[in-house]
Amino acid sequence: MAVTIGAQLDQLAVGKYHKRATIIIGVGLFFEFFEVFLASVLGSVLSEEFHVKSSMLSLLLGSSFLGAFAKMLYPLKQ
Repeated sequence: MAVTIGAQLDQLAVGKYHKRATIIIGVGLFFEFFEVFLASVLGSVLSEEFHVKSSMLSLLLGSSFLGAFAKMLYPLKQ
């Protein structure tokens, strides 16, 4: 009987590194999805309270995602 790669990977032990990486990725995804939710709430508040036009609102809310993309491409060097 041939052993597949998937079966071998299933038998590997899960260590502290794997658990920590999963938690860090989970927290990062939580904040990413929270930002998407916050953008939708901010869109309705800005349009009603400050009478921001939809074209300007699109640019304003899209700039946060553009900034996140630019940060990913060019991280700050320390």
